[in-house]
Parts: sequence; structure tokens; C-alpha cells
Amino acid sequence: MNTQNQLERAVLGLAMTSQRDRSDLQGTKLEWFTHPTNANTWRIIQALDADGQAVDELTITGNLHYADEMSRRNITVTDLAAMRVEAPVGHVGNTYKRRLREAHDRNLTQAALTRAQQMLDGGESTRNVRLEALQGLHDATDEESLLTGLAASLDDTLASFDEVTPYIPTPWGEVNKAIRGWRPGGLYTIGARPGVGKSLMLQAASVDLARHGQVVLETMEMSHREVTTRLVSTVTGIGLDKLVGRNPEGLSLLSPDDWETIRGAAKELRKLPLSYGERTRTPVDVREHARAARARGPLAGIFIDYLQLMDGGARIDSRVQELTRFTRQLKQIAMEFDCPVIIASQLNRNAANEHRPPTKSELRDSGSIEQDSDVVLLLHADPRVVAPVVNGVDLGVPLDVIVDKNRQGPEMVGMLRRFGTTATISDNPGRKRILSSTEDTK
Repeated sequence: MNTQNQLERAVLGLAMTSQRDRSDLQGTKLEWFTHPTNANTWRIIQALDADGQAVDELTITGNLHYADEMSRRNITVTDLAAMRVEAPVGHVGNTYKRRLREAHDRNLTQAALTRAQQMLDGGESTRNVRLEALQGLHDATDEESLLTGLAASLDDTLASFDEVTPYIPTPWGEVNKAIRGWRPGGLYTIGARPGVGKSLMLQAASVDLARHGQVVLETMEMSHREVTTRLVSTVTGIGLDKLVGRNPEGLSLLSPDDWETIRGAAKELRKLPLSYGERTRTPVDVREHARAARARGPLAGIFIDYLQLMDGGARIDSRVQELTRFTRQLKQIAMEFDCPVIIASQLNRNAANEHRPPTKSELRDSGSIEQDSDVVLLLHADPRVVAPVVNGVDLGVPLDVIVDKNRQGPEMVGMLRRFGTTATISDNPGRKRILSSTEDTK
């Protein structure tokens, strides 16, 4: 099922689930639906609602005279019930109305550009192609969206106050207390000094977020084998030194029990829609990878490890200006694809005294990093602290997570644990795995 069809079905499911969502969806136009069966279902829902009738599977299938012959065969009680079950949780009618309208505008824009290219290929004059393209792009512009009146904006804003924001929880309860989770359209920056754990945090978060949809992990410092090894360590709890180490005879250090654990983890990891970005250099590459992932299914998030390794290849006045452009483009990508973009960032090497917690002003070549980011998380581990060992169990080095900027909430400090030879960051004393149940990860 393609993404457009999923979006249309979500709108229909919301309309059948809640009177409030149905009211928020008023104004949704028939032409925004690309699938005839979905369009006809919406036509019936509108007619029922206008007549003050109940809107459910039975009343819709009882009014198929509003639909064309093909749709009559495709609109079934079973499929309508599935739409209702699959409908997004919470009162998000306004959000999905906006998404459907934006998808319609994108489709018209693409059609206009395709038509212009066809005319060029057919030998049409440049003037005619230009006029055709301009007309198509004008048609693709939703005239209602060119200017938004205060009244309409106020209604949408007031409705959003009681709307459930679709945050996706991180794997760490302490982090969720501060930022609630990953917000679609948000830009998140995780900064830390070398070796503290920013890459570990990104990789663990990417595995967890992939349970909610397609995830792109842009890795510019490590090979894909290195990243995969770390993910296996994250999920299994087996240390990196044991996974890749060898005894004096050159044999693996892994026991039969270890291999059983690894095989179980690999089975789970194979199911995750997580992709590595290839040859990533610029935000343009990130956008292309995001489009490729979205073609496979709904996009849940994009991770970039790390910002300072991006290189536009063009002559610029300063590195700060280049990274400023990158962060603004990454914020645009987050909003365009309606998913969180999480980036790792280095801190300045000359940051004074590694023993004290860092601040966002120490983000390397900071420019607009802190300005464009919705949330800035800074990791700090005092190098003088050694991980305590109790009954032979490594309890992990205390790791401060400093919320140094938070547009949607307070700034605060949480406490996690980083485990030395295990690619794991946890706030759970039992070190439960990233792929454990939802109850374990919230």
C-alpha cells in the first residue's frame, strides 16, 4: 500500500471514528483523494454527515448509490472496519487534513513539471513550455493557502490546544520526562565531547524509532559494518570487545549462549525498516534518501552522524556559514517530510575543563545550530568517574543528559548510564534491550 493511499485511508478512518475529527475534516475537498474508491467513500461520508446521520460501516455501505460502479464493489464493511481500526490515535483531524492538502499540492506540482518535460522532449517551443509550466504550477497552488485569515488561523490554533501531539517516545524515560519524545517536523541536536556517547545514542534511538516506520541513518564516520556491530551490541547487551575480539589462537570469544542471543537479535533487526544512507555529503543527499525511504512506507525519522562531517564541496566564506546553511536545510527537511531529524554534533575542542558540563554555546562552528534546533541535548560524563561494579556487574558510568534548549518544554538535566564495552545507553538498572516491549522503553 503506497503512502498516499495510507494517508487517504487515515482520513477516512478518522471521519468514521470521531465526530470531532469529522468536524475538523470539514473543507477536505474531493479532488484531494487520488484513489476513486477513497474519493467515493468520502463523498458518502459528507452526504451522511450533512443529513445528520451516523457515519459508520453500515450506513456507508447502505448509501452506495452515491458512488460509481467500480467503487460500489470495492467499498466493503470489512475494509471500512479496517480503516477505523487503523485510524490514528487522538484528535488529529486538522493535522491529517493539512497533510492531505499538501500531498494534493505536491501531486499537482509534479504533474505540471512532468508535463513541461514532455513538451520539451516533444520539441515544443521554450515559450509554450514556460507558459504551460506556469499555468500548471498556478493550478497546483491551493488558493486558499496563499493568504490565511486570522479567523481561520485562530480556529486551527485553538483546536490544536486540545489535539494530541503525535510525539514518539525515545527509549529513555528520563529523556521523555523533559522533551516528551520525538516530534514530527522537529530538529533535534545531540552534542557531546568525543567518546561520550552521541553516536551510541543516535544508533540506539534509530533502532527504537524504526519500530514506528522507515528510518534513515546517515553514517559518515563509520562503515556500515561498524554501525551494524554496534547495533547488535545495543540490542544484545554483548560488549563490542567480545563481539569483535579474538583469543590468542585467533578464535571468537563468543559462547554458544552468546550466539543464540545474537541470532535472536538478528531475527528482530532484519524486520526493522532501517536503512543506511550511502555517500551522504549534503542535505541534498539526505533529502534524496528520505524520498527513497518514504517510497517504502511512512517515514518515522532521519538520523545524521554527524553534522560537522557534511561537506557541500563549494567555495564558501567560512565553515560557520556552510553549517548554518546545512542546519536550516535540515530543519526544512524535517518539516517537509513531517518527521523528526536528529543530528549529532561535536563540541569545540577548546571547550574548557572537560570535567564540567558543556553548554550549547560550545557546539562546534555553532552558527545557527542552536537557533534552528527545536531541542538541544548535551551529554556529559565526568572522565574521572569509573563505572561501579557490584557482584561482578558493570553498573555503567553516570551520564548527564542536559536539555539546554527546548522549544516545547522546560530545560532540565536527566541521568542515564553508559556502559563501557557495550554500545548501550540506558536509564534502566536492568539494562533492558532497546527491542524490548513498549512498557520497558518508556
